[in-house]
Amino acid sequence: MPVANFLSDPAAMRDYAGKFHAHSQTIDAEANKAWASANSISGAGWSGAANTTSSGTLEEMMRAFRNIVSMTQDVSDKLNRSADEYETREHESTQILSS
Repeated sequence: MPVANFLSDPAAMRDYAGKFHAHSQTIDAEANKAWASANSISGAGWSGAANTTSSGTLEEMMRAFRNIVSMTQDVSDKLNRSADEYETREHESTQILSS
């Protein structure tokens, strides 16, 4: 779909907002699984520098995933708001033109 058509199609905007929201939830769930799995591995006997390094890496990974989740949620929210705004403006324009 060309961008011009997408930007004037509230249903398409909401559809993509839903897709971004679903991706966000999937990323969050998978990141939490990875965190739990990695903690199980490191908690099974790692200590000292190995455990510290592993924990630091996991924390960085989780921070990156949280940023991705935040960005995809932001895109979803903005697409929904844009769809609402477009419909409001379209309705207002129709009212003005029909009077």
